[in-house]
Amino acid sequence: DFRKMGRDVLSGNWLLAVLVTLLAVLLGGAVYSGSFSIFCNIQEYYGNLHIVVASMITVYQIVTFIIGSSVEIGICSFYIKLQRREDCGCNDLFAYFNIFGKALLLRLYIGLLIFAWSLLLIVPGIIAAYRYSMATYLLSQNRELGVCQAVALSKKMMDGHKGRLFCLDISFIGWYLLACLTFGLGMLFLTPYVLSARAAFFLDLQY
Repeated sequence: DFRKMGRDVLSGNWLLAVLVTLLAVLLGGAVYSGSFSIFCNIQEYYGNLHIVVASMITVYQIVTFIIGSSVEIGICSFYIKLQRREDCGCNDLFAYFNIFGKALLLRLYIGLLIFAWSLLLIVPGIIAAYRYSMATYLLSQNRELGVCQAVALSKKMMDGHKGRLFCLDISFIGWYLLACLTFGLGMLFLTPYVLSARAAFFLDLQY
């Protein structure tokens, strides 16, 4: 049902969703990962040119991790508005820079919590990721929420629903495999589909 709701709102809005999501990804708001060891690895095996490239990549990852915290909340807002059939666009990605500090603290806090649970085993880390997955959506709907409040509300909201969201994510596995066959180009369309379905899931929990 959530996948169908995701598809329905994307009908006629695919181009907008793809462009907004692509911009969010480039700014570190939809998909982000840090690799602070890449500089050392390339420096060991390659020449100076590769060192420069590795340094640029590392700086880019650090910058996008920082500014992407606000963009991540913006992309949540974008897809919630899309689900509600409200006006939305690229400007939503930049609408939360006025709470930049709070957004960054939220990303760091959630990352720390997930990391701490992952020290036990991989499975507790995955469960933690789902437990706190609604925090950014909650903050996108209420800027006055504190970091700890958003995390606590997400934990409460996801109580008994982590398995549902996990099943929703797993249901896309076939699409992910197809996206791999297109050398990743299919992700341009799959990512908006997934994010739209997740926004529908959030609204279902909220109401």
